Amino acid sequence: MASVSFDRKNNQWKVYWKHKGARGSKAFRSEQEARDYQCGLERAIKASVQWVLIDAALPQWVAYAQKFTRATQAHYFESMDAFLDSAKKSYLQELGMAELNGYVAMLHTRGVKNRTVNARLTAIRSFAKWAAGQYRIPNFCLGFESLAEDPPTQRFLTPEELTCLLSHGTPLLRQRALFLANTGLRASEFCNLTFGDVLPNNMLRVLGKGRKRRHVPLNLTCQSILSEIEAERPNRKPGDYIFLSKSGLKLDKKKLYNQFQHVAENAKLEAFGAHAFRHFFATQLLTNGVDIAKVSRLLGHSSIRTTERIYIHWQPGHLQGLTNSLEVFDNRVDAKNAG
Repeated sequence: MASVSFDRKNNQWKVYWKHKGARGSKAFRSEQEARDYQCGLERAIKASVQWVLIDAALPQWVAYAQKFTRATQAHYFESMDAFLDSAKKSYLQELGMAELNGYVAMLHTRGVKNRTVNARLTAIRSFAKWAAGQYRIPNFCLGFESLAEDPPTQRFLTPEELTCLLSHGTPLLRQRALFLANTGLRASEFCNLTFGDVLPNNMLRVLGKGRKRRHVPLNLTCQSILSEIEAERPNRKPGDYIFLSKSGLKLDKKKLYNQFQHVAENAKLEAFGAHAFRHFFATQLLTNGVDIAKVSRLLGHSSIRTTERIYIHWQPGHLQGLTNSLEVFDNRVDAKNAG
């Protein structure tokens, strides 16, 4: 059942509840709001209505979400907190299209781009899908479409820029730049690499987004870089990180970004981060005729659609001449060639 009491320390009213083994509390500014909330809870419980309290569901979802990476958990929890704060509902069954539309409208008034809105909706969909399976209730996100996005603006590092970068960077920075350019790793994946991730068959085992594992083949450039590092650290262990900071600690993304920013400034290049090497890796493979499905697997994208969205428009000039083979079906072209 539910009870109401005044929290003198925080100067607020609280409703404490217990329902089917779950318990929790909710704070209110006024006694009337707390009493109204209490009455609603008790009516639902006494009538055996199978409605699910959001406050009861959230702790269970938080426990379920522990399987995600920390970054994903942080994004999901932040998105859900903002959505529920906007919806102002007590039960899962009260959430629906009106609340979703209201949340999206609120984000737009704050100038949030569609790409970010869709990322927030991904978190909400994850919660809605879990709740539907957990409590056998309708999925309140079904039928709610993602928003149209503009093609993302990406910083593509050209071969000329990479050559310029290598000529201005220190030996350590050149080593890192070449490894990134030849593997297409994300910055976090690069920083998290251990010697145990280097497999005997010259394959690299990578733990990517969503804890998904993939394998990236190591070409001769990468093999040479790893041999240099291994020679410098003969007492290495499988769990030791490959790329370290100057102080010998694990390298982090921010320091890696700052290093590339510094060399870009010295080389008079447009600013870029580690992700620019990932784009270089992908575009060079596509230029050399590697199938986009294989590129998608090497990048660790969850869907080939992600790869297409980023890279299909990267250089329209690659389409030049592809339609010439169709000219054989035009009698005028045959006659011109015969003349």
